[in-house]
Amino acid sequence: MQKSHIACRRFVLRGWLSIGLLCGLPGAFAAEKVVLGWLEEVLIMDVGLHLQAKVDTGADDSSVHANNVTVFQRDGNEWVRFSMGIADEDNEVSQVIERPVLRMARVKRKLASDERRPVVALTLCVGNVARQVEVNLAQRQNFKYAMLIGRSYLGGHFLVDPAQTNLTKPVCKPTGGK
Repeated sequence: MQKSHIACRRFVLRGWLSIGLLCGLPGAFAAEKVVLGWLEEVLIMDVGLHLQAKVDTGADDSSVHANNVTVFQRDGNEWVRFSMGIADEDNEVSQVIERPVLRMARVKRKLASDERRPVVALTLCVGNVARQVEVNLAQRQNFKYAMLIGRSYLGGHFLVDPAQTNLTKPVCKPTGGK
């Protein structure tokens, strides 16, 4: 009696899955999302800065390399001042940015003690998707890429193909330095 009940459930489940496949539902869900490679160009719209970023589905939040990070008080609230920029063979272009601190993130590190980092809101553009997300400010000079894009930015908007790189270019209009 119980075997036939299980067989009936499997039959119904397979039927619903078949109907979904015939109607193209999985394809429709996938078509709404942009496919990214493991490495993509990102535009930090707040400052008009383009960076190569590692797409990391294992990281909750995004992280960006920041220099001269200083937390200070403004009108009774915590703020942070930091600089971001790009260096090439000839020069380094850097911008000083001030943002309210949303929270202090505790970041677990493999071979060192946990670290606390300020988290700020930044608007990121990958492909044609601009989203404001929480980004922690980190010392990433020992990493190959200055930015890491985590699940809080990716969720619901992107699929990641780890065999590919640079499948998109940012096409959102920069808002300029703030």
